[in-house]
Amino acid sequence: METDKKICLIVLSLIALFFSLYKITESPPILYDEGWYFQTAANLATQGVDGLQLSPGSVTHISTMVTVGYPLIYPLALWFKIFSIGLLQARILMILFLLGFIALGTRLAWKTYGASAGLGTLAILATFPPLFGNGKSVMGEVPGLFFAVLMLVCLHNIVTDPQRKKLWIILAALLVGICIATKPFFLLLLPALALAGCVEWRRGSLQPRDFILAGIFLLIPIAVWVVVQFQAGDTFTDVISYYANPYNLGNLTEIIIGNIRRLFSDMGTLYTVFLMAVWVCSFVVRLRRKIKITSIEITALVFSVLIVLAYLRTSGAYRYLFPAQAVTIVFFPYSLLTLSEAISQHFSWRKFTRTYPLLISVLAFLGVYQLSFNSWVAEAYSSTKTQSLEAYFSAVPDSDLIFVYNVPEAVPFIRGRNYYQYLQLFVVNLGEDNLPVLKKGLPDRVVVPSALFEDDKKGLFNHYTKETVINRTSFLKKK
Repeated sequence: METDKKICLIVLSLIALFFSLYKITESPPILYDEGWYFQTAANLATQGVDGLQLSPGSVTHISTMVTVGYPLIYPLALWFKIFSIGLLQARILMILFLLGFIALGTRLAWKTYGASAGLGTLAILATFPPLFGNGKSVMGEVPGLFFAVLMLVCLHNIVTDPQRKKLWIILAALLVGICIATKPFFLLLLPALALAGCVEWRRGSLQPRDFILAGIFLLIPIAVWVVVQFQAGDTFTDVISYYANPYNLGNLTEIIIGNIRRLFSDMGTLYTVFLMAVWVCSFVVRLRRKIKITSIEITALVFSVLIVLAYLRTSGAYRYLFPAQAVTIVFFPYSLLTLSEAISQHFSWRKFTRTYPLLISVLAFLGVYQLSFNSWVAEAYSSTKTQSLEAYFSAVPDSDLIFVYNVPEAVPFIRGRNYYQYLQLFVVNLGEDNLPVLKKGLPDRVVVPSALFEDDKKGLFNHYTKETVINRTSFLKKK
């Protein structure tokens, strides 16, 4: 490897490592879903049940409402057993997934398209704020992307290493199943892989028996997921209906129209549209020039487009668009390089190819600026939410009975297991049987979102007075 490329590789890797570790427990602040998944893994590590404690001494397994499966929860539980339970420990594991995804994405682009494409991928991934905003938290998106890119590496080896084709088919199929078990939206990989498989079949790289072999091993991790995740009372209809519309949104037509407008009216979504537009244009240009396109790129592009289409029927949060953004970045530098070369050749603009390193550099510098000063991740550098929660609960006597009202992110900081919990979800409420305990004033302390406390129409908190507020969460003490 040339010296200048080595230097770029080292510098960019250090940038990724720095922003991964900087303010690791505060940025981003611990979130609602993160508290849910943290509890699930912690209870599995200590109680042997992957669920939530809704009342003292009782852990309830939750099936359809948990959209992160055993490929993340079980390794995290094992991690807790080895290194003890804590937010710092949990986020260190997440950083391993994050850095692993960056490394695999870079390696895939480098081996498939060359050093320039690989360094371009690393430059943008290492400075992409949403990757650190989503990847440092205990969430399923980045671990799923890690497994997905590892699957693409195996998919690439099926064609390039025919002597061990069966091994790579088995590994790729297992990883697809693991992706789906990690986050159900990875089901969208299946139509993408089916199309890529048909292309390779026509090229002669795959035979019908290869599809049968892949199908058998694909079902193994999915079967484990079904056994581990779901209960006897969960019907197929219930599961599909929840995953299809987990937020119980009303008029999907209005939601879809609103999200289409959002795609073209917000800088974050416009950034994604720009990256994907370059990718699609490059794809079409190469098709017209009859340049062979790899099955991994076909899979990745179809998957990313399907993610965008699936995003349209969600509440519009960036988190649902993020997987498409991350996958697109892996293939964007090569797409930009080939598109700039095609434009240069077509119009005889020899210097136009210089736009590739210039644009990659601009995007990387903008990413560093946003990571440092102007992003959700950067805004949280001054946050003291974790520090304040730790300080508050360290001063609470272990004998105090606590009621946590729809603040699952507070539970990881409670010492001991002397607490009730109530969760107000979009489709169902968990721990509703505990509300009479709260209304009678039996708990010593209550943790509740400040907005719910101020708008207490049911008189649930009549026996309590506000003690302190941490990050829009009120901490109450019995009068």
